[in-house]
Amino acid sequence: MKGIQNLRVDYSGEIVDLKSFDKDPINEFKSWFEFAKNNEVIEPNAKVLSTLNNNSAVATIIIVGNKFLNNFNNLSETLTNNENTTSNYSQWDNKLILRLLSKDSYNLKFAIDKI
Repeated sequence: MKGIQNLRVDYSGEIVDLKSFDKDPINEFKSWFEFAKNNEVIEPNAKVLSTLNNNSAVATIIIVGNKFLNNFNNLSETLTNNENTTSNYSQWDNKLILRLLSKDSYNLKFAIDKI
């Protein structure tokens, strides 16, 4: 078994400089997508949309493809539903769609980490 100090994944990489972004968001997305495809990202076509309301509640929609569909039947046991976070899922066009609503980003991260 790995020691806790060896469980951390290094997500460091290039520093994102907003000034270097393409003014056209479609071109910027194409650049990011090509990078993901060419660098063995597990699910380069996954999508995440998060919003924050005036009360700091976070709503997130995650769309992932085939690699996560294998866990579709186990998600009801995995997803968090309590006083801090509500989550549900559906399947559409060979994609898994997860919807999460949390009272703050800490509880949202906890719920996403469980998935």
